[in-house]
Amino acid sequence: MNTDLRLRRLFKNISFAALAAQASSCSDAHSVSRGGFDLTVPCDDAALVAGALHAVDGDYLAIRVGYLPNADDGPPPPVIYGAAGVPCATATDTAACEEAFAALPEDQGWGSDVIFWPERYRSRTHLIWTRGDEVGVITTDEELLAFLGTIHDPEAAALVARFVAGHRIVCDGPNARVVDEGVELVTSTGSACGRDTFRSENILLIAPDGTATVQRSVVVEVGDPNCVIGRLTTGAELPPHARHQALGAYFAEMAALEASAVTAFERLAQELHALGAPAELVRRARDARDDETRHAAQVGALASQYGALPLEIEPPSTLTLRSALDVALENAREGCVRETFGALVATHQAQHARDPRVAEVLGVIAEDETRHAALAWDLAAWLDGVLTPAERVVVHAERTYAQRLFRDGATHALDEAAREAAGLPDTGMARVLFDALSAQLWS
Repeated sequence: MNTDLRLRRLFKNISFAALAAQASSCSDAHSVSRGGFDLTVPCDDAALVAGALHAVDGDYLAIRVGYLPNADDGPPPPVIYGAAGVPCATATDTAACEEAFAALPEDQGWGSDVIFWPERYRSRTHLIWTRGDEVGVITTDEELLAFLGTIHDPEAAALVARFVAGHRIVCDGPNARVVDEGVELVTSTGSACGRDTFRSENILLIAPDGTATVQRSVVVEVGDPNCVIGRLTTGAELPPHARHQALGAYFAEMAALEASAVTAFERLAQELHALGAPAELVRRARDARDDETRHAAQVGALASQYGALPLEIEPPSTLTLRSALDVALENAREGCVRETFGALVATHQAQHARDPRVAEVLGVIAEDETRHAALAWDLAAWLDGVLTPAERVVVHAERTYAQRLFRDGATHALDEAAREAAGLPDTGMARVLFDALSAQLWS
C-alpha cells in the first residue's frame, strides 16, 4: 500500500474513532465547576439584547459597531450585531423620535485605536436604545450601568460582564444562576494562542449595582506558541496571528499560511534537485507548491465570504539552499509532524464542518494535504539513505521534540460557533487526535 493511501485510511479511522472516544469519556475535569447553574443566557446578540430590553421596559435596544475613518477613505456604515424591539414604538412624537434616533453618534463607544488585521478601520462598539420619547446611545461603563439600573436579570448581567468586565459568556450549557448576592455567570477570559497566554473559565458575580467580582477561576487552555498548521520554512515571513475570534479572520490567516507553504515547497523542490533526489520526489514537491497556490485562493475566498480581507505577506527575495541534514530536520518537524497532523485535522474538519461551503473546500484541501504528508514521509525515507548514522539520530530527536511541542499547542482561538462552522476539533478532541496519531504513526 502506498504512503498516500495508508495515511488517508489512517486519518479517517482516527477521526471517527477519536470522536467516539471523546463522546464516551467527557468530563468536567478541565472546566470550572458548574453545579447549581440552572439558567442559560443566550450567546446570540439578538436574543441577549431582547432579554435585557425586557428587563428595562424599553422599545428598542441594539448592539452596534461604528467605524472611524482611516488615512485613505471614510468609514463604512455602522453594523448592527443584535437588535430587539422597534425604534420609537411608543413615542408620542414618532417623527421627532426617529430623527433623534438617526442622529445618534456612530464614532463613540468601547474600542481600541489599535487595528488588527484583517480590519482596516478602528471601531467603536456601543448600544443604541429608545424608550417612549427617550433616545440614547450607551458608550461607557457608567452609561450602561445607569441604563440598566438595579440588575436582577441574567441577560442584563451578561451585558455588564461583556462590556464592563470584558468577559465572554460560555455557551456550551447552563451558564447562569441567581444568588443572594446577584447573578453568577460562567465566563471565559484570555486567549490560548501565543507564547505565555492562557484561557480561563470563571464564575463571575454581577452584583445588583453592576459590580463584577470573579468568584472562581480555572485555567482550561495553555497558549500555543505555534498557532499554525501546515508546512513552514525557515526564513519565510509568517502572518500576524488574528487576535480575535472571527471566522473570516481565521480563514484570512489560513490563506496566508497556505501562501507561505508555496514558498516552502518551491524551496524544497530546488533543494531536492540540488541534492540529486529522485525525479518523482522533485515533481511531487512542485505539485504540492501548485496545490498550495490553489489552496490560498480557495481559503481566501472563504475569508471574503466571512467578511475578511486577505493578509499581505511579502515573499522572501532569496532563500538559500541547505544541506541534506538541514532539509531532513525541517522535514521531520514541518512535514512528518506539523503537516501530517494538519492533514488529519483537515480531514476532521471536512467531516464535521457545519458550513457546507467550508466542508466542500476542506474536503479538497484534506486530500491534497494528505498527499503532502505522504511526500514528507517518503522524503524522510530517502533522506535516511543519504544521512550518516549520527545525523539520523539528530533527525529522530527533532521529530520527537516536535511531537511534544505541537501536542502542547493543539488549540485555536475561535469562539464556539465559529469553531463548529469550521469543523475544528475542540481542545480535548485535538489532543485525542494527536495522541492517536502518535500511537499509530509516530511510535
